[in-house]
Amino acid sequence: MKILILCRSMPWRLAGGLERHAWDLARGLARRGDETHILTTRADPASPPPPPPPNIVIHEIETGSPGEYSIGAFRAFARQAAALDCRHRFDVFHSQGFAAFAFPRSLSRRLAATIHGTLTSETPLHRDDFRAAPWSRKAWLLWRYKARLASYPLYRRLLGMSRVLLVDSEFTRREL
Repeated sequence: MKILILCRSMPWRLAGGLERHAWDLARGLARRGDETHILTTRADPASPPPPPPPNIVIHEIETGSPGEYSIGAFRAFARQAAALDCRHRFDVFHSQGFAAFAFPRSLSRRLAATIHGTLTSETPLHRDDFRAAPWSRKAWLLWRYKARLASYPLYRRLLGMSRVLLVDSEFTRREL
């Protein structure tokens, strides 16, 4: 199979769980013999990535910094995934987290997404925390996390157009 993994960063740039998961997944698929491509944010020229193992090709979007999620980065992921697909004809696109927010519907029939938490998990917006907060704190939280809340339509779109949803935990499954 030919697989394109879309991920905001890799562990040598941003050492988070999502990044480690994507890298472990890519190496496992490559060991299995799958042609695995990763589309991610640019490397810091001062700290280049290690050479990838066989069967893994790393592509970088032309905008953004490691771990950045922005409208520009989402559009760049979508544009470059479509361009790479013209050259490689991927069997599967696998979005890690929100990387495929702006993904074109024309490619969605091949889209799988691993959801690493929800829009409100790991924030005080989670319903259990938010419910108990006084109204003044609620107002402040809504302002503080306004960008996250504004991305809700994109999040719903990603969930709705993915052919397969994978989750990082039972908590995330229940929340979704």
